[in-house]
Amino acid sequence: MKVQVQPRLRKELVIGFLFAAGAAFSYGAGQVVSKMVVTELASPAVAAFFAAFFGMVGLFFLGLRDMPRDLRAPRGALLLVLLSGILASLGFLCLFIALSKAPVVVVSPVSAISPLMSVALSQIFLRSLETASWRTVVGALLIVIGVAFVLLGST
Repeated sequence: MKVQVQPRLRKELVIGFLFAAGAAFSYGAGQVVSKMVVTELASPAVAAFFAAFFGMVGLFFLGLRDMPRDLRAPRGALLLVLLSGILASLGFLCLFIALSKAPVVVVSPVSAISPLMSVALSQIFLRSLETASWRTVVGALLIVIGVAFVLLGST
């Protein structure tokens, strides 16, 4: 039995997939560049700061149009944005430290278990908004298996 997807939803899925692929390319290329930076130019903390700063400047201009509306959000929502920023920055710093200590071919796959963390945490905190199908759980487990192969192959 084939499930029919509405044309509008299908277009949204395609656009979402294309942006996800763009994110994957950007993260992958960014890790290679970051490895060169922390190996030859700067400490992980300084490199992470400048990378985040320049990213923030770019995002500021992209979000400028919606900022007045979004700043009127409830205080709880703004606190969640703050927490999100802190966690993302911590992850960014950890990535730069990892790249300064280990090969990018090891760090990149290990840091790629973030979807597994997202699936697990979404089932704890977003259960009323999202559910994970058995296919999602199997895919997440395959990520763990792939990371195990990378780690075993690097020792």
